[in-house]
Amino acid sequence: MSETIIEERMANSLFVSAEARVPFPANIVVWLFHVAFGGTWVGGRVRLTSDSVMFEPNDANVILHRGGQSLRWSVPVSSIKTAERRKSIGMQIVDMTDGERTYTFRCYKADAFIEAIRQQQTVLA
Repeated sequence: MSETIIEERMANSLFVSAEARVPFPANIVVWLFHVAFGGTWVGGRVRLTSDSVMFEPNDANVILHRGGQSLRWSVPVSSIKTAERRKSIGMQIVDMTDGERTYTFRCYKADAFIEAIRQQQTVLA
């Protein structure tokens, strides 16, 4: 049985360990962004389903990063402790924690996505 998708957005997720496979001199620019942001933003989609929030990279990022298939995560809605928005230029950044790890992603309409997470937590409570 497939899960019901409640919300879905094009998004970027921050990965500390992501390593892009790009040639010189582009690798210098990638490294500078990695240092500035504390990781690499990986493009893909973030989804809220009936029981989890998940990020999956797009095909281009799977190809462009070493171990690109592993640049994904999934968190049960019931495990989410906090989901907070912080301002940034362009897309808004969401920091979501499960008590052990922080998952950071940026997308448009982040407030609505966070509200949908909270509503789903209420449904599951």
